[in-house]
Amino acid sequence: MNINVYLISACVLWKAVLASATEKNYPLVATKLATIQGYHKTSYYGRQYEAFEGIPYALPPTGNRRFRPPQPITTPSKEVISATRDPPRCIQFDYQNKETLGQEDCLYLSIYTPNLEKESKLPVILWFHEGAFQRGSGSYTKAKYLMDRDVILVTMNYRLGVFGFMSTEDEVVSGNMGLKDQNLALKWVAENIRHFGGDPKNISLLGVSAGGSSVHYHYLSKMSKGLFVNGMSFSGTALSPWAYDPQPLITAKRLASIAGCTAESTLEMVECLRRKPERALTNATSEMLRQTTSRYFYYPFFMPVAERNVKDCFVNRPPEEILKSGDVYDAPWVTGIVSEEGGSTVSGLAFNQEALSFIDEKWETLTPYMLMYNKTQPLNRHSDIALTVRSRYIGENHELKSNDSITMWGLLDMKTHESFSIVAEKSARLQAAANKNPVYAYYYSYRAAQSHSELLSKTKFDFGVIHLDDILLILENDYVDPSTTSNDKQMLDKMLDFWYSTITTGNPDLGLEWPTVEAESEKFTYMHIAGPTNSSVTSSDNFGEKIFWRKLGAKLLGYIKRYKV
Repeated sequence: MNINVYLISACVLWKAVLASATEKNYPLVATKLATIQGYHKTSYYGRQYEAFEGIPYALPPTGNRRFRPPQPITTPSKEVISATRDPPRCIQFDYQNKETLGQEDCLYLSIYTPNLEKESKLPVILWFHEGAFQRGSGSYTKAKYLMDRDVILVTMNYRLGVFGFMSTEDEVVSGNMGLKDQNLALKWVAENIRHFGGDPKNISLLGVSAGGSSVHYHYLSKMSKGLFVNGMSFSGTALSPWAYDPQPLITAKRLASIAGCTAESTLEMVECLRRKPERALTNATSEMLRQTTSRYFYYPFFMPVAERNVKDCFVNRPPEEILKSGDVYDAPWVTGIVSEEGGSTVSGLAFNQEALSFIDEKWETLTPYMLMYNKTQPLNRHSDIALTVRSRYIGENHELKSNDSITMWGLLDMKTHESFSIVAEKSARLQAAANKNPVYAYYYSYRAAQSHSELLSKTKFDFGVIHLDDILLILENDYVDPSTTSNDKQMLDKMLDFWYSTITTGNPDLGLEWPTVEAESEKFTYMHIAGPTNSSVTSSDNFGEKIFWRKLGAKLLGYIKRYKV
């Protein structure tokens, strides 16, 4: 086609699209590769903002692209992209409902902006969702409350489970594809967010649980260096027990065996897995879970890994080794936990006698999976650790019983301390030692009128402030409504101020001086957020029963490196 004719045709098409969108009052944004159509929404306090949901940021990771790094889209689209509804979630096994959800073609992001027509460029939040790297979706949380601040929110999907985190410990499948998806989305945002009113030089990374671990990993990866200005990791860091697998090939071979892909070489094994229908792989994951925990609690089989001796790796060493080397991206960082993190595990077990009896009977074999030291500690120490921990938190001879306070709070505290509290302090101290920029920590204990535990336990029992409760108060979702009480509304505004001050200045502000974490200080200092008018600076030399876990490590001849804080 003659270039002049092509340009005229393109111009006519653009005018037609613009006229149609204007007539229906749809917002349109033209980027280098596509014109994107969104729609209008209204914030909590009545501010109009624009939503663009389901923008592709990579080629579909299907067929021969399965288990490979994400590929950017380079060919301009002649059609307008309709970004007016949630994109499909990445394929995953829902262990609670025992079903496969989503699809492989899932690498999409969504943008929420109050600034489309303004010249000033707003700070940008790129949000990484939760789910232990096995489940979840960027679409689970929205921007209704956040859009009352001058900030842009970007949510995204990344590959999960076997599709995003399987590794053969070599160049065949080096691993971390889900983290590489995040990195490509970050690059997409840096290149395109100005078209949506955002400042590409003021991008903050935020995430909860596995999303919080993801944020921290980007501080450790040279791929992401310089692409963001600060980050906030809620209830998860790169040192979280679900965030690193030292022996991923064992898991890959186990899945391949179940899926019927046993082979002499990793190349043959992976080629067989590429030919399998996607549900064959989620079914194999389901069978692994059944064999391991009988599905009474979740175990994330596929996690981030160290990609050793591989080109274009995301990280090539374990996260703790990178932190101790000081070879990290030096940017402000905030991390913290809620008071009853372990409630996300326990609330689904507390009133299930069948599950508790099963765990009780197999305590010594299941605890390594519950506390996730099954691969990090020698097999001959697994039983000793399990029995020592049980004695401390539940009692040697106390039977696990439904609706029993010792069982409930013992399991909850055990999981909270080992998997969250100890990790939060250690991560903050190591990052502070490596950083010149400040590191801040917080502890959140405000119990809102509604809790995530109601969904998990299907009861109104008060498990405290469990995993995700702080985030569900801030980001629009289907489970928690912060407008229920005046206190919740005040807390929402207080937490939005906390977020906004952090992403705009790098320094969190709750109306009082917030000290930084000192790597070598005797006590761990953090901000205790207990209510909309109740925050205080607190210091502890035994945060999360650290002394017990230290002694446990010493008793077991120093094998338990995770607990050396």
